[in-house]
Amino acid sequence: MVNPLQAYDADSRTPTGFPELDAALGGGLRAGSLTVLGGATGSGKTALASQIALSSARFADEHSRGDVLYFSLDMDSQELTTRLLLAATPNLQDGYRSPGGWSERDRPLIAATMAEIDALPLVIQGSCGAQMSAIVDFTQNDLDWIGRSPSLIVVDDVGLVLPGPQYGSSAAMASVSRGLKKLAGDLDAPVLALCQLRRHINTGAGGPAALTSLRGPIALGLDADLIALLRVPHLYLTDHEERARLTAQGAPVSLAIVKNRRGAPADIALEWFGPRLSFRTPAKS
Repeated sequence: MVNPLQAYDADSRTPTGFPELDAALGGGLRAGSLTVLGGATGSGKTALASQIALSSARFADEHSRGDVLYFSLDMDSQELTTRLLLAATPNLQDGYRSPGGWSERDRPLIAATMAEIDALPLVIQGSCGAQMSAIVDFTQNDLDWIGRSPSLIVVDDVGLVLPGPQYGSSAAMASVSRGLKKLAGDLDAPVLALCQLRRHINTGAGGPAALTSLRGPIALGLDADLIALLRVPHLYLTDHEERARLTAQGAPVSLAIVKNRRGAPADIALEWFGPRLSFRTPAKS
């Protein structure tokens, strides 16, 4: 059987690890492109982005490509790594329970996954905030050190990036948006930027459907080569028992590609699996 990743080896794409999404993207995230992933608070943007980053790092390792750089501005690197371990470790019995952490019977499994992640070209920069110039400098230093452009750059969350003291609040996001677009082009690397949706937007079954759902200036929607919005119906259920039941078995969600400069719009079916705080491709019936 042919490994589906082999088909993209000669291309400038970085596969996301989600087959239907990769198909919609023509093989994966394209070098030099800016992709915006939008979602409401609690919709799972970080979970999806971290899963994509991990899959991309595995691909990069297999094909001797550049590093995957994850700028985590909303949570520290330890918290993000814990989520990665929870999503990527098979056969967990108990999962992670604060404040005790991993159970004794899960620790050998976690250790094995941690060893794998440590060996991958995945670099996580955790912080409560970062200047745009610091992100640019770090990526350039990585390029100089590795000798290859990054396979993927993730910025989580674009609203927390500081453009610099010379910008007022009205121009801040537009400056960051242009900076990320320029970064993708200068390094010939895909950039995945996470973005909150406006507070009044309901991402249930009927939305969001418009680029204006993104929190930020029009420039963000204009600069992006691709915009994907998470639709998470279970997030708005008032019946908490029903919501728990759905997420325990795999709650249906979708990733709506509402802008695609090099392809058609698409609606990618996913499932949110609560016990692992992760997304997965639904099983075919």
